[in-house]
Amino acid sequence: MTHRRSVHEVVLTDYEQVNDDEMIAVAEVQRTHKYFNDHVRHPSGHDPLLLIEISRQSGILMTEEFLGAPYSTQFVL
Repeated sequence: MTHRRSVHEVVLTDYEQVNDDEMIAVAEVQRTHKYFNDHVRHPSGHDPLLLIEISRQSGILMTEEFLGAPYSTQFVL
C-alpha cells in the first residue's frame, strides 16, 4: 500500500482509523538502515529523512485506505 517493492523499504508496521477524521500509523524506526543512515554522525541517531519517508508512506496509506483513492493512483510529492 505504500508503493514500495520490498518489505525492507516499508517502515509502517500498523495503522488504525480512530474516527472519520483521524488515523494512527505506527512505524518501526531502525537505528541502522542502508539508505536512511548513510551519513556520519556521532552519536548515531535517526536520520531526519527517515521521518519524511514515514510521513510520505502514511500519506499514501491514508489517501488510499481512508479516502478511497484507487491503489493505482500515482502520487507526486
